[in-house]
Amino acid sequence: LEAKTTARMTTSKDKNKETKFYQLDVAGLPDELFQKEVPASKWLERAVTTTDPKGFPPNTLNQLSPLDKDVERERVIGISLWMIGNVLPFLAPMLAVGSLWSVLAFRMLQFVILYVGTLYGLFYFYFRPKFLRRFPRSSFMSKQDIKGNQYLYTERNTSKYLSLRFVWPKSVADNISSKSKPVIFCTVPHGVAPI
Repeated sequence: LEAKTTARMTTSKDKNKETKFYQLDVAGLPDELFQKEVPASKWLERAVTTTDPKGFPPNTLNQLSPLDKDVERERVIGISLWMIGNVLPFLAPMLAVGSLWSVLAFRMLQFVILYVGTLYGLFYFYFRPKFLRRFPRSSFMSKQDIKGNQYLYTERNTSKYLSLRFVWPKSVADNISSKSKPVIFCTVPHGVAPI
């Protein structure tokens, strides 16, 4: 977020109390706002605030956003493909060598090839064309357009799949709006599976 856009954040409706925290429901953003060309201020206009120094009330952050079935299916396939892709460079050579001596290793190798092939086929030949029609931009990471990589359809679908919400304290917002330099937010975006 850039300093010039953060300064335009809306404050609490109660003018007598000072805003303590901001919350943005990223999953609930309209798809047309999930574009590189959209200024951050458009997202921040949708942020809600609280004046409670303890933060938002209990159970306000654990609500699931509505999820389109196609988005859910795409993420189930995409995340599964991504996870197996992380172990495949280690698993495939071990199974290939093991299959020279073991029928079990050979059957496991056949299963892995079928599994990965099925996931790959569904992802690249069914879901990818479908979502590229919804999000008219490349589906590949770009070395030239690093900022644009945040807006791939897979990233949008992941934010919906996770019902992603960001919460940040007023002190962060104040720090950003008082600086003339860009500020980078660093967060831990995952639990067990690095999504």
